[in-house]
Amino acid sequence: MSKQKVALVTGGTGGIGKEVARGLLKRGMGVVIVGRTVEKGERAVNELNQSTGNSAIRFIAANLSLMQEVRRIAADFRANHPRLDILVHSAGGMHMKFEKTAEGIESNIASSYLHRFLLTELLLDMLRENAPSRVITIAGSRGKGKLDLALFRNPTYGGLRAHGQAQAANDQWTLELARRLAGSGVEVAALNPGAVDTDIRREFPGWMKAIMKMIVGRQSQTPAEGAALPLWLATEAEDIHGKLFKTPRSQLEVSPDFDRAGAQLWEESQRLTQDYLPQNERF
Repeated sequence: MSKQKVALVTGGTGGIGKEVARGLLKRGMGVVIVGRTVEKGERAVNELNQSTGNSAIRFIAANLSLMQEVRRIAADFRANHPRLDILVHSAGGMHMKFEKTAEGIESNIASSYLHRFLLTELLLDMLRENAPSRVITIAGSRGKGKLDLALFRNPTYGGLRAHGQAQAANDQWTLELARRLAGSGVEVAALNPGAVDTDIRREFPGWMKAIMKMIVGRQSQTPAEGAALPLWLATEAEDIHGKLFKTPRSQLEVSPDFDRAGAQLWEESQRLTQDYLPQNERF
């Protein structure tokens, strides 16, 4: 088996994900980045190769809002890479209008949470085999908020509320995953990077973009600044398992009410992904 550590970074063609990939490459790791656009992916690979001097980088094109595509990514990764040491979930979207994907899942839930659940489950055996390994998830709920599972079963609203539910799901799933992986050597953590200047608000109408720019503009970090926390968690930080973090490198306090829906969320996530996950690969 190759001794070079390998990381998989979703959303690695831009924003925080791209800067996380850059940091991992500088540390001598092999890196696979996932993004939707082939042209953007090829451009990112060339740039990251030149800026780091590390040619061990590869791109997989996929629409992560579709679970069938997530399954394809896992199969592609398995076929081309002997190990997985670090999985960084950076890809996400913010959809302002209510809509479902072609697979019938609310778009914010699919693109900002559910693909993370499924991809982790499909690759978990590789993470176990190469323990100590890590799963780092970039979310934004701040460890608070009540999860509305009705959104998963019968979605009726979209926009900021649905996006907030997706972010809360990321954090609750992280806590539940950590409980299930206790003692396995696979460490799990999530983080809220704070305000970062990325294109996640690309679907906002012009007037809303202007307002958001005024609200968070002065506080916004560059993608490189926003990548500092996930890079630290992925490569250096100790005692991170089952914890949520915020910038600058401090642990979030999780409200008791926030953490109680983890098991129910897990069951609902398995229900939504059961058609894309072979029975013997579930955990």
